[in-house]
Amino acid sequence: MGILGSMSGDFAGFAGAAGQAFEVGNTQSLRAVVDRLKLAGVIKLQQGGQPRDRWKLRIA
Repeated sequence: MGILGSMSGDFAGFAGAAGQAFEVGNTQSLRAVVDRLKLAGVIKLQQGGQPRDRWKLRIA
């Protein structure tokens, strides 16, 4: 999370506090990262519809 949070743009959301909501692009390369973080319980998908080509995430 620290490395992702130190990156600019959409990735800055990974540096937030627990409960912070943010969006990132739904890309093939980021899919594996998001899946692993979800399995580890670090982030979760927000409730409701997801925008096209974006993920609405929340830090657990």
